[in-house]
Amino acid sequence: MSKEKRYKVKTLCPGEVSAPALITRERVSMLGNCDAEHGLFIDPKSDLKGKSFAGKALIFTSGKGSTLWSFFLNASRRYGKQPAAIINREIDSLVVWACVLCDIPMFQVTDDSIFDNVKDGDKVTFDSAKQEIVVG
Repeated sequence: MSKEKRYKVKTLCPGEVSAPALITRERVSMLGNCDAEHGLFIDPKSDLKGKSFAGKALIFTSGKGSTLWSFFLNASRRYGKQPAAIINREIDSLVVWACVLCDIPMFQVTDDSIFDNVKDGDKVTFDSAKQEIVVG
């Protein structure tokens, strides 16, 4: 079994999390990249194409693009396909606002090594007492 990895986070939208990771270094846009009904990324240019964000701790650099984050997260929530949490390296106010509106936990991590050390499917848990996410 691999050793647990711990990352200090800033809580942007509180909540409890224990979910498998889905990770990319990309800046993520929901417009034209997401099928909210099925909880899938669909952009053929993205390394996330064909991957499900439903129930995942979605880890990416930052949001990209538009005000449609709220629309897509809310639509995915209506279908029961929303991410379990969003963890970003850089804060995008539109993503934060969407998470607040849709009650999706969101955290900011400042340690870039998360992109080298965490793999898709690794279990991500939020430790609220220590303001950390624990991976592994």
